[in-house]
Amino acid sequence: MSNSHPIAAAMATVAATVVATMLTACSHDAYESGDGRYSYMRSDMVMAVTGNSKELTGATTDDGSKLTFDKPLSCQWATKNDSAYRALLYYNKVEDKVSPIAAQQALWLKPRKLKDKEQLHDDAVTLQSAWLSCEGKMLNLCLLVKTGIAEGLDAKQVFGCIAEKSEEELADNEDIRLTLFHNQNSVPEYYSSRIYATIPLTAFPAGHDVVLKVNTYDGEVSHRFSAAAH
Repeated sequence: MSNSHPIAAAMATVAATVVATMLTACSHDAYESGDGRYSYMRSDMVMAVTGNSKELTGATTDDGSKLTFDKPLSCQWATKNDSAYRALLYYNKVEDKVSPIAAQQALWLKPRKLKDKEQLHDDAVTLQSAWLSCEGKMLNLCLLVKTGIAEGLDAKQVFGCIAEKSEEELADNEDIRLTLFHNQNSVPEYYSSRIYATIPLTAFPAGHDVVLKVNTYDGEVSHRFSAAAH
């Protein structure tokens, strides 16, 4: 598998193929009531992998569970063979059989410090939820972002994560202080798109609380996450 991550950059420019909902993430059938295809549907943040046909063939959930799909899942944003992608995965699991239904690509926002003379953009978003993965290795976000197109995001918007201090600069028991970077970049704010993002924390030492600051349409908010081993 390639070691390069398609979105593993400190600043992530949103691609036009990032979609707002499961309906446009990958193709799937209409809802079936009763004991149908979606009766046992689950959703998890995962690292999904492609095979040699650019289709998703399996995934690892945040709790370490490895999923091997009973058939490949084709998504337009998965464009490379033998690569890993961060995604929200919808799937059925009955005993050991894992049937993928859809997947929405998630942004990978690796924390970094501001460069000299660089401006911090923190244009408003709606923070719907934020949660640590089981072992504290990743901080996951669900956001509503304003855009000028009916489905998905305008590629001009830029997201990232700014760290107040690098891992080497942290003192014992000092908080890891992060700020969501978002440059609306003059994109019109006509529609709301739901996106998912992950901030990897593995570069930081274990045992530190995480404080995330986000500028929302209701003002600046800060959320603290208790230290977890990773």
